[in-house]
Amino acid sequence: MQTPKFLPWAARKAGISDAEAAALWQHATAEAEYFTGERDGADFCNLAIECFLELLDGQPGYITADVSAGNVDAGWLAQHQTRMSEHVLHAGESLFRSWLASWQSFGKHREAAF
Repeated sequence: MQTPKFLPWAARKAGISDAEAAALWQHATAEAEYFTGERDGADFCNLAIECFLELLDGQPGYITADVSAGNVDAGWLAQHQTRMSEHVLHAGESLFRSWLASWQSFGKHREAAF
């Protein structure tokens, strides 16, 4: 995969040099390759970009992970799983709130009809 064109822009936004951003991109692509088992494709690209953006955010554990040697930081994996489970919980909460609001709205319309 080629280096994305947004890399210099992202580096400026994060306050790092282009060289540091390129190093983070290399790390992100190595990690994405490790997890997907491929060096191309949509899954690889999506994961590489996600890893790069999290690296820019300064997530702990990324920089210490030596992916090239096959050692992936377990802390990052735990954080990723926690973040994904929080998305499910937020979706469930939103669904419940929506259901509750529609139920209350239904009750008000029913009372108004009688």
